[in-house]
Amino acid sequence: MGINSLLDFEIDELTVGERTEFLWGLWRDQLEFALISGTPAIVQIMNDAGLNLGDFKDAEDLTKFPVVTKRKFRELGDGAFLPRKYQDALRDWQEGLEDYERLHVFPRFTGGTSVERLEDYTLIRWSNSDWLGAMQASTRGIKQQDREIVIPANTFVNYTFDHIAAPAFTGVVIYNGGTYVPRHLNLSDRDAFEMLKLKGCDGIISPPASNKLKGNGLLELLQGDNDLDDPYLTRENVSLVIVSSTPLTQEIYDLFAARGIPIKDGGGSTDIGAVMWNCTHDPLKFHTIDGNVLNEVVDRDGNPVDDGESGLFLSSRIAGVKEPDPFLTQLYKDVTAIVAGDYMHQGVARVSRIIGRDVRSLGHDELMAVAIGIEQEYQAASVIVPNQATQLLRYSGLMNETRYLAAEACGCGKTTPKFVGLNRTHDFDGKPEDLVRPRVVVAGVDRPDASGYELGLPDGCEVGDMRGK
Repeated sequence: MGINSLLDFEIDELTVGERTEFLWGLWRDQLEFALISGTPAIVQIMNDAGLNLGDFKDAEDLTKFPVVTKRKFRELGDGAFLPRKYQDALRDWQEGLEDYERLHVFPRFTGGTSVERLEDYTLIRWSNSDWLGAMQASTRGIKQQDREIVIPANTFVNYTFDHIAAPAFTGVVIYNGGTYVPRHLNLSDRDAFEMLKLKGCDGIISPPASNKLKGNGLLELLQGDNDLDDPYLTRENVSLVIVSSTPLTQEIYDLFAARGIPIKDGGGSTDIGAVMWNCTHDPLKFHTIDGNVLNEVVDRDGNPVDDGESGLFLSSRIAGVKEPDPFLTQLYKDVTAIVAGDYMHQGVARVSRIIGRDVRSLGHDELMAVAIGIEQEYQAASVIVPNQATQLLRYSGLMNETRYLAAEACGCGKTTPKFVGLNRTHDFDGKPEDLVRPRVVVAGVDRPDASGYELGLPDGCEVGDMRGK
């Protein structure tokens, strides 16, 4: 695999044994980092369970670590899951932290659909390295080697803009060099579509179906595209739709497939990021996106379920990415190109200026010495590191139940496990009846839209009027 990259597609092609070794190594590195850096919550959890680092020798020892529930998170407090150095640095404007350790510009709130009270929200902090690792992994989940999928340069965000899911997916677009257009809260569905068209958006980030907490869905946007002779929502104009938060149905997927537009469904939570993405060959099932996280499906005792069985979803944030500064990255690329015989003028000029000699005057041995030195510096500055900020190990924050399908070769080329369902049911702290499934509102479902597609209500959803509620 690449030097530092959680974007590397080889991760998806590892055998079960190779993947276990790779992920277990990162998970144990994370536990060791949390203990050495004095993360109060992790230290307390280990002490309460009578465990120490020496108890974790191989992958089978993973289940010794107790499941961390949202109730436990709130009981200990979000600050207790930060390393001591962060608690000190936050009191002093983050002085003393390396660039890759510094907290990302916006904090991450979590609580999900079940939140009804302000105190139900918990604060999740991401360091730059953690966020970069999550963005690389999400990019890998969206792009697939078996199919050309283009991440949009200018996306329309159809979420209620302050909803937690919107920044998670706009972040992927920004990481890949794009930007986004937020939907104004007061826009009608028709005006929202006209705004999307006016801004020339080549992508959409949206819940599949309307939800009172998340925003309006894709069906409402389709209703606005009623020019039969010149529809806007086609592959010619829109390269990708990214969805999350409410279930993607086959009907919705097929509506956009008929227009040539692929849909990538991101599964996860704000606590841990988008750690699953749907399969291009099987769009209602998710592949796990390993690397920056380790995902598990377990029974009520925290033990792994067998292939085909349902269980509760856990995720551990285990790795971020530390990258070199852009100047070193460019120097590394230039020297690599020169060694390969590509004497592009700009690259030669940049390298010559930095090393103080005309590269073209260097003999082979001298040039190789320069190349080796720069490569060593690049590799030393470009590594996978333990998750730096909020420490979440075996965390049940998703509160989702899913069916686990063991890893096997898929038509898309991945050999990672698959998941089916992701129904919000219960977590380790409660019972299924403790959480009420939110009602989904779809306007005008009893009539076809002007483009000829029958707008159907997603399975399991209820038509309702949420105004005034």
